[in-house]
Amino acid sequence: MQVSDFWQRFQAFFVTIPDTLQPAFFAELARHNYSRAIVLSLGLMIIHAGLIGLNFSQRYQNGVWQSVGYEQLAYLHFILEGVLALWLLLVVFFNRKTASPAVQYRWAFVFSFFMMIWCAALSSSDQKIHGQITVYIIALFGLAATQYYSLRASLVLYGIPHTALLFGIAEMQSDAQTASAHYINASVAAILAWLLSRLAYANFAREFLLRQKEKELLHELSKQAEHLAKEKQHTDRLLRELSEASWELALTNESLQRANTFKTELFEIAAHDLKNPLQAIVGFSHLIDELNDIAKVKEMNKVIYRNAERMFGLISEFLEQANIEQQVQNLETSLTNLSSLTEQVVSRFTHQAALKQQSITTHIEPNCFAKVDSVLIQSVLENLLSNAIKYSPEGKTITVNCEKRQARSRQQETISKKQEEKVRVPLTCIRISVQDEGQGLSEEDMKQLFGKFKRLSATPTGGENSTGLGLYLARQIIDRHGGRIWAESDGKDKGATFFIELPSAVEKVAEA
Repeated sequence: MQVSDFWQRFQAFFVTIPDTLQPAFFAELARHNYSRAIVLSLGLMIIHAGLIGLNFSQRYQNGVWQSVGYEQLAYLHFILEGVLALWLLLVVFFNRKTASPAVQYRWAFVFSFFMMIWCAALSSSDQKIHGQITVYIIALFGLAATQYYSLRASLVLYGIPHTALLFGIAEMQSDAQTASAHYINASVAAILAWLLSRLAYANFAREFLLRQKEKELLHELSKQAEHLAKEKQHTDRLLRELSEASWELALTNESLQRANTFKTELFEIAAHDLKNPLQAIVGFSHLIDELNDIAKVKEMNKVIYRNAERMFGLISEFLEQANIEQQVQNLETSLTNLSSLTEQVVSRFTHQAALKQQSITTHIEPNCFAKVDSVLIQSVLENLLSNAIKYSPEGKTITVNCEKRQARSRQQETISKKQEEKVRVPLTCIRISVQDEGQGLSEEDMKQLFGKFKRLSATPTGGENSTGLGLYLARQIIDRHGGRIWAESDGKDKGATFFIELPSAVEKVAEA
């Protein structure tokens, strides 16, 4: 055997418990010894009660002991029964669940010490009867296997009873040879039992340390798991924010691309529409330089003025449409009275209609509220009313309606019956219509009615400008509000009616 192996095995008898764990280890050790002492005391009481009865029935008759030494042995049994009974009474009085670890440890130690002294005394008395030390040897190894004590306590438990046994053998055993054999056997057994007790104590201590280490590892793992969970939540939140930011960036990029495409198309249309007026202006300007007739110069100057005015109108309309396209991406909604808004728009176009001998009639239901971007909805109404005037001949009538209606549109079809029951109010919408007696819409017109830069078959009856963007932007605005816009016409030269439907404010409040 190598020196290192021997040293490791030797160290197994002296396991050191860290100072921080000493209280917990001592409490566990005390509970172990205390519970074992109770079990042993109950078992011994039952066994020795039977032995007392057996001894009295066989060895004590007519008031006289039949065998030498049994009287002394009987007294020892009686003392043991009395001490065990007293000890158990004290255990009941001092409830082991409420007793402190120090009290439990002391009571268990007293019990173990008494039992070792009693076994030494019993084996000493047995020298006069059978001349055996069997009870003492059984007690030695029984104590080593069942109860664990510190080094100092174990030396007391094994040393003092062993010394008492040696004195008892010397006193009770008359045969010197038998006494010498008992001295050697008892001493060897005491040393072996003590070594076994140290090994059992060290094993108990190692198991305790392993459990504590396991608890520390579990606690550390729990902390790490909690930390990882928090980190995961933080990471998930960052990923979610990153995803949202990426989505917003993608939407912004798409919006910028759409705006860039829109502006490119706008510039192309503007260049095309402004080309003719500019050519007229340039051409007539050259002619003016060559003419001396004031009357002809004035006539040409009027043509230049009309074309310049047309250019100004086109540029203004292009800029306005571009501004609306930008506003559609960022709605600023508020509770709006569409009845009042419709009346305001009609009043602003009354003079323009009068210039073409047209009349505007209205049927506006009061207090038609909706949560909308009032500026954009106003631009839609202005576009529809401007188109009605622009594409209607002189002397015609334009009819504007604004009313609350039961929602029977595609918008209502997306609302389930369960939602309708939850609202418990009739689902309503605000419908605004603009009807004219103009050129009407063909089947081809209906297919491309709300397309971008799409010019329809109808032409302005007063030479007004047209960009082909008005209805396209109107569709974008209404869609962004969760409503719908459409047109109806019986065909060419039979007029047309444009409809707008928007969710009413009553419905919105009820859903909230």
